[in-house]
Amino acid sequence: MGYPKGSYNEWPQHIVGHFGGYAFQKNDFNVTLALWKDMYNRSYTDRNRVFNLPISCKQKATPDFAATSIDGYYQYTSRTSTWRIYQDIIGYYRNKHTGEIWLEPVILPEMDHKLVNGYYISAEGNGTVSCTEKGNAFEDRTIVFKPENPIDVNGIYIKDHRESRSYN
Repeated sequence: MGYPKGSYNEWPQHIVGHFGGYAFQKNDFNVTLALWKDMYNRSYTDRNRVFNLPISCKQKATPDFAATSIDGYYQYTSRTSTWRIYQDIIGYYRNKHTGEIWLEPVILPEMDHKLVNGYYISAEGNGTVSCTEKGNAFEDRTIVFKPENPIDVNGIYIKDHRESRSYN
């Protein structure tokens, strides 16, 4: 994984979603970004694969950015892991039944210690999450949550970033 000449016989949709998600949660962004970039290159350098990505897929030697086929026969699974990874970055989770929300954005090193208007989609209505990190170790955070519609909230969970941070 993350090696362009590899074959991806290992079910990339699952490995990128699960192993990449695990590495992301462990702040091992180098592994995560290598997996995401490799999967993106295999999926989008040949536009005919965007909705037709087989389980095993080598990176195309010459990019083909003009799609010529609408075939979806080889599409094993939708790319729900892509949306889950996006949700992990903006850090918005909701349990409507209990009225709880989690506001735990993950600020990647290249984001210059801020997330601006991370857009989320929800059945109750959409909204944004913004976050700015400050302090000696960027442990102080200001989080702004703006739902488009009022929602009932019975609990808010925010990750404590005052513990030491490590980016491998």
